[in-house]
Amino acid sequence: MHSSQWHFVKHFAPKITPSLISTTIINLHKTPDLSFQFVIHIGFNGVDIRSRYLAMAATSHAPNPKPTLQLLKETNNNGAYSIREVFNELGVARDVLGGKSYVFYDLLIRACCELKRSDDAFECFDMMKGKGVIPCVHACNDILSLFLKLNTTEKARVLYA
Repeated sequence: MHSSQWHFVKHFAPKITPSLISTTIINLHKTPDLSFQFVIHIGFNGVDIRSRYLAMAATSHAPNPKPTLQLLKETNNNGAYSIREVFNELGVARDVLGGKSYVFYDLLIRACCELKRSDDAFECFDMMKGKGVIPCVHACNDILSLFLKLNTTEKARVLYA
């Protein structure tokens, strides 16, 4: 993988066990771009739940947020997981990777906003506050902009209260 010979990874993808996928992501987490490339080449939708969240947490440390946003939107858009499940599993993945950052929660809010899921974005915001994590200004602005677009001013008032 470090030599970017992805054709080998694609060839062996059907035979790679969930345990090996998780272990690989854990070993690649200090190189977020490689983590992202790995899960894309093995097929993100085909990985188990643990590997899915490890991949999202690992890629969240990349300078470019787009890969993480892509994975978060794919996960949220299929409707298989509630926002609470996504939030909690990202926290577990953070702990497994030994991370100190909560940037993926801000990215989760952004993904919800881009998907126009205002209730999910607000619930994520609320869960962050419950954990004592302060959302970044950009996440707050994303929520506020979405609420204004969707004309849900009541929640916008709560956000700024």
